[in-house]
Order: sequence, then C-alpha cells, then structure tokens
Amino acid sequence: MNSPFSNISRMDRGRTRAEERLVEAATDLFFRHGVKRVTVSEICGQAHVSKMTFYRHFPDKTAVALRVLENIVILKRRQMREIEMMDLPFDAKLRQIFDVMLEQSRVHGPEFFSGFLKGADPALERFIEDERAKSLQQVRTLFVTAQRLGEVRKDVKVDLILHMLDAARAALASEHLKSLYPDAPAMTREALSLFFEGALRG
Repeated sequence: MNSPFSNISRMDRGRTRAEERLVEAATDLFFRHGVKRVTVSEICGQAHVSKMTFYRHFPDKTAVALRVLENIVILKRRQMREIEMMDLPFDAKLRQIFDVMLEQSRVHGPEFFSGFLKGADPALERFIEDERAKSLQQVRTLFVTAQRLGEVRKDVKVDLILHMLDAARAALASEHLKSLYPDAPAMTREALSLFFEGALRG
C-alpha cells in the first residue's frame, strides 16, 4: 500500500483479517482519490474480498471512511500519550510535540482532508472537527500542567501559546521558508529557539 497509514488497522487485533484488508484498501484508495470517487466495488477489489464480506463488516462506504479517520486519530493520540509519559524536561517534550505536528501536516494536512472529504458524507467532516477539538484540548492540558510546574511562564495564557504553535506549524510548511534552510530540523530548531525565549523559563 502507498498510504503511510496502510498498517494502522493492525492496531486492533480483534478484527478479522478480511476487515483489516478492507480498511487497508479503503485507506489507500481514499488517500489517492477521495471518498466520493471510490466505490465499494473498488475497495473490495483491492482487498480481494466480496461485497457480501464488505457489508458484513460495514453498512456503507461512510462507515469504512470513519474507520480510516478513527485509525489516524488513534495514531495521533498514541503519539501524544507517549510524549506525555516521557521523563524529559518540558522543552524537550515540546520539541517532540512540534515534530508530531509537522509530520501530521506533511502526511494529512488541510489539502489531504479537503480531497478526502470532497463530496463525501458531512458526518466525516463533523468527526474531523470534533477530533481536532479533542486533540487541541490534549495539548492544552499538557501546557497547563507544565505551567503549574513552573516550566512555562505563568503570566502567558496557554491559549495564546497554542495559537502561536499552530501558526508556527503552518509557517514551517511554507516551501519558501524550507528553501532557506539546509533541512527541516534546522528550520524547526530555529523556530523553537524563538518560541522558547518568549514562552518558557530559561
């Protein structure tokens, strides 16, 4: 599979192999063509299963698309939990968070979701918006905890910090900015050094 998420469905070992193949095939096809353009027949063909098997696991195409999105969310949450549990100073955790945010933008940023959702069931867009809000709350909780421990300035509002981080993530996706640095890590290091001077205690 070409999709970087083609193996995520294996995280749930309770699923049948046929169900895993359907999710893997749908993930690959949706990434390449968007939900609306892909048919159930195409998913079944790539997964090498019958339509009867498809409908045994999913009532319709929207249901398998939701499963694909849920798998992406599971991966994001797992990454964030791993960062939270690291025995590292907060600034090191923040670097890890930034790396995750950049990778998410590279793999499935706004352009991906725009193509994925074009003409699809509105329920998919609602799911994404709900999960974005939950993800933001997860990061916010991490910052609030760090602020309480004195690792983040107490006179700075956490919501402002989050807004700045998101703006920085968007800026670092700029092709022009990328061309000014030898590689992505060098650009990230400079952006974070500016951020640390303003938000974190030295």
